[in-house]
Amino acid sequence: MAVTKRYKVYRCDKLIGDYTAVDAADMLKCTPGTVRSYASGGNKLYGEYTFEVVEPEPVCKAGKSWTMTRDQAVDWEDTRQRLLSSGADLSRYVLKPEPSWR
Repeated sequence: MAVTKRYKVYRCDKLIGDYTAVDAADMLKCTPGTVRSYASGGNKLYGEYTFEVVEPEPVCKAGKSWTMTRDQAVDWEDTRQRLLSSGADLSRYVLKPEPSWR
């Protein structure tokens, strides 16, 4: 699923709102490419409008918020890398979650 980038639009350093490139371009009578270009370059449109990319919140594939702590993520990656580099046939292992794991 593609996520549409959003941009904070400022006029004279005061936030107007956040919009997609298409919506901001319609409002300011320019092209969406101009909005994207000016956001990446930090330029001012018409000498008064600036744009800033809004970073989306990270979400896991299931659509739920990320629930791992940093330590858990590091432990998970370490374990995952050890399993991948071990050469073990992981198809032989059957994982059975406990009934109360959720």
